[in-house]
Amino acid sequence: MRDTGWEIGSLPGPRRLVDHVIADLSDGFSCVWIVTDDLVERGVARELLAELAERTDGFVIPAPPKPLSRPRWRAERPPVVQRTPATDLPSWAHGTLTLLDMGVSGQPQVPPTVEEESPSIAERLFALSEESDDGSFGTLLSAGWARGRVVVLCGWEEGNPADVASFLARFSATIKEKGLPPGEGPRLLVAVRERDLPGGAFDRVDPTTTRLHWWWGTCGRLDTAVVISAARPRRRERVSMGPADLMVELVTCEVMAEVAGPDLVLADYLASSWDGRVATLAERIAHLAYDGDDVLPSGMREWRKGGERPIGELRSAWACGLVDIWDGQIRVSPVVNGVLPFEVDLDALVWRGQHRALMPLIDGYRAQLEKKVVARASMAVLAELDREPKVDGRPGLNQDKRIFIELTSMEWAVRTGRVRLAPKDATLIRCLRDMRNALAHHRPLTDQDLSTLARTLPESHW
Repeated sequence: MRDTGWEIGSLPGPRRLVDHVIADLSDGFSCVWIVTDDLVERGVARELLAELAERTDGFVIPAPPKPLSRPRWRAERPPVVQRTPATDLPSWAHGTLTLLDMGVSGQPQVPPTVEEESPSIAERLFALSEESDDGSFGTLLSAGWARGRVVVLCGWEEGNPADVASFLARFSATIKEKGLPPGEGPRLLVAVRERDLPGGAFDRVDPTTTRLHWWWGTCGRLDTAVVISAARPRRRERVSMGPADLMVELVTCEVMAEVAGPDLVLADYLASSWDGRVATLAERIAHLAYDGDDVLPSGMREWRKGGERPIGELRSAWACGLVDIWDGQIRVSPVVNGVLPFEVDLDALVWRGQHRALMPLIDGYRAQLEKKVVARASMAVLAELDREPKVDGRPGLNQDKRIFIELTSMEWAVRTGRVRLAPKDATLIRCLRDMRNALAHHRPLTDQDLSTLARTLPESHW
């Protein structure tokens, strides 16, 4: 990702997750933090893990060294001349080293490479703690160095899921067996992708000693809004914007938030590159292609809610950063190989963003226009406009004893001459009515609609 004006660790959602992990560690629990492959590849997971280790004064187990090749002879394999096997050799000689197995140089062929095994996680922890490796895990975790410490392990740097699972199980079992009170014994913080542990390992974690924290529903609407605000080139100009420009900017930001959802990379990309026109949105999205459309299961529309972790059918898409839960619903990123998948209804997302931005604005202008209508209407006209239950027989009042006139009724009163308003107010009423009706029928507004609304808004607020 390009340099941005925001860091994921400073966003409210990830900040809250980090605080929850630290709170569990402070309460004496070990924690397993499960992240996506996408977060690991972008370096985000490593940054957050480093912060967790720093804030907990963690005892970090270093990654294993890369395996070293130790060939017994020269690394280069000499060329071998193919020969016709001799037929007069005794049976006991077959499969043994003879001149027939040598190259033209007369040197024997190089045997398969012998790789040294990396030390296990437990062996590295023994070495770091400077305790003697007598095979007693209990002695290791009860030693003075371990008192109240957090042992931090980065699972995706290990490359050995079985060793990670074994270490986690031994650590939890030993702590439980020792019965050390919270704060006395060490705790373990393991950060992994799902594939860094064997299948079913998460279901076997002991809940009495260990808490699971999935990167699932971590980022919400506020996080997306913060990213968009930080990435918008015009964010410093908003103070001097007029109502029309503010309206356009508000709609643009809300549409971007709805379209991107939990995909912060897409949110940043749209905020910095999209011109705000609905007609160009799909094309702009298609420029940011993700791999992984083949991991999306069919029937995504049927899954609207999710628990504390992604269900099994979604794990592959979740690991790629294509699926997450956001604003109470499971969301699929609209960017999959540059093609909008069937599961993403772009028009519906645009409508939701426009509805969220414009309905409060329309209601605000309606209330101001209503005051003008009421001030110029007779009691008889108010009685005609009344659509709410009467209070004490007085027309035009609802149960809260206040006037409430819909835009449609105001437009009818002005059009039929029952109420006289300035031409610009009459035009504004008609425009707001049309916009509200379109949004009420789940129809996204076009660029022409938004342009008309922007031109119709007064130059200053009421």
